[in-house]
Amino acid sequence: AAAAAFSVAILASRFFPHPRIIDAATGVPVPGAGLVFPAAHLLLTPFSSLADLLTCSGLSQLGALLAYVVAGFPFIIWLAWGRCRVPWRACCLAAAVYFGAFASFLAWTASTSRPAARLVLEDPELLAFDFHSHSSVSWDGRSHFSPEKNARWHERMGYGAGFLTDHGREAGALMRARAGDYATLVGREMGLEGLHIVLLGSSPSLDPDAYPGPEGLRRFIERSERDHGVLTILALPEYWKKAWDRLDELADWGVDGFEILNAFPKSLDMGVDERRRVIELCRSRGLIMAGASDNHGWGSAACAWNVIRLPGWRGWGSAERERRLLAALKRERFRAVSVLGRDRVETSRGLWVLTDPPKAIWRMLRGWSGFQCLVALSWLWSLTLAAIPIGRQLQAWQRH
Repeated sequence: AAAAAFSVAILASRFFPHPRIIDAATGVPVPGAGLVFPAAHLLLTPFSSLADLLTCSGLSQLGALLAYVVAGFPFIIWLAWGRCRVPWRACCLAAAVYFGAFASFLAWTASTSRPAARLVLEDPELLAFDFHSHSSVSWDGRSHFSPEKNARWHERMGYGAGFLTDHGREAGALMRARAGDYATLVGREMGLEGLHIVLLGSSPSLDPDAYPGPEGLRRFIERSERDHGVLTILALPEYWKKAWDRLDELADWGVDGFEILNAFPKSLDMGVDERRRVIELCRSRGLIMAGASDNHGWGSAACAWNVIRLPGWRGWGSAERERRLLAALKRERFRAVSVLGRDRVETSRGLWVLTDPPKAIWRMLRGWSGFQCLVALSWLWSLTLAAIPIGRQLQAWQRH
């Protein structure tokens, strides 16, 4: 019955197709932009797609999904044993297998270089880039995620450039790692007064200790471009959590932009109304809207890209690409960048977040191609047919 219900849902989703990529500011599909999936991702469609969903979920949504997993264990027991009384040892073994499989899936999702989709843009003059990511140079970067691996990951996800913004250090970015058409650009992430500020461009003489306290924060933002030649982007989730009532003040001081989409789970908890407020602030003040992978070396799927028109970018080296990109950002400001993101269910508030996992799964199904639906149905019924004799043996063992 469960397999039949899932099959109906998969088939029904074909009548309600949904875009995979949207403009994060408007919520509408983006013509000429799409995701291309490697063969391994397609052959593992139900598992890879669910892993992508987890990677692009907010922290509250992941908690809600965990609640479903825990609540689903009694249902699994009922499917296996029916109305028979379940021995406690068998129940413990089943729990170990069930939760062990879930933990293994999470580890595969977060810790391995699994197959993931790549952004493809039809217009060759458009550059997809990342405002904010990390490497092993950061104190919280994954130990094996070197600047070179950071570059390879970005190239695999369809980026043509990205600012490597390790915490307080430019050493990794200055290596200017390359991978295919991808070029690493120089930046860093700096903390002041509880806020995280992404600095775009090199600032070797900058000492954060020279800007202590609230007055130091104001002074730095006011002088960042004049004294250090960098653009300042306020990162999520810190400004949302710690300076939400001061956004206009920060804009008055001269901050250059705000992240409106950040793939870190805590940041993805930001609600749609809050995002709209920041977008409107950027529009009214002429500030840069930014999307960030904020990748620290965990997870394989990308959830956010920034697209800017830079004709001829493939022919430029890393330094020239950085110079031209920064010049375009300074010149065009709000109009410079389109922030693209995977179409995901926005995080609901309070207990309503419990409705997010089923909505997210339904949206995932609606984004599948016909081939992906066929692959998913094949996996579903293969696993179901394999499980039926196991369940019958368990019930027969219990009766005897």
